[in-house]
Amino acid sequence: MTPRLAMRRLTGLVLVAAASFAHADTTPPALLDPNLQVSTVINTGISQPMGIVFLAANDFFVLEKASGQIKRVTNGVLQPTPALDLAVNSNSVRGLLSMVLDPAFATNHFAYIRWTESSTGADSAVALETSLIGNRVDRFVWNGSTFTFDRPIIALRSLQTD
Repeated sequence: MTPRLAMRRLTGLVLVAAASFAHADTTPPALLDPNLQVSTVINTGISQPMGIVFLAANDFFVLEKASGQIKRVTNGVLQPTPALDLAVNSNSVRGLLSMVLDPAFATNHFAYIRWTESSTGADSAVALETSLIGNRVDRFVWNGSTFTFDRPIIALRSLQTD
């Protein structure tokens, strides 16, 4: 097989693969479980949500990437005071990134939060306004209304100069 013929076959395969992916993307989403439903619970008071962590069926936390706030929503009502407000650097893929509850959360009340610390002590989106090891996972303790810092778990390099 000549290189030209091989390239044509490869190009044809790429086009077929691209066409099949393009077709799949046009398929509308479908709800497959009749026991599930989609409804709006809250549509104001949240900015750049990064994740949701459930305490119970109608009680959950919403993580905001750029503000560093963890907000609680109970029975569809956004609580007036954030459960936690971290000084984050939200440049690029930084900020308040994730939270998980400890498997024994019901008894120890531990939550683990992954975030990028701002070196200014305030929220920032400036690339160089973060500590050299500003990417971190810390453990916090839930007291029923707010999280308080318990201890660091890991700190990772976060220097970004581009």
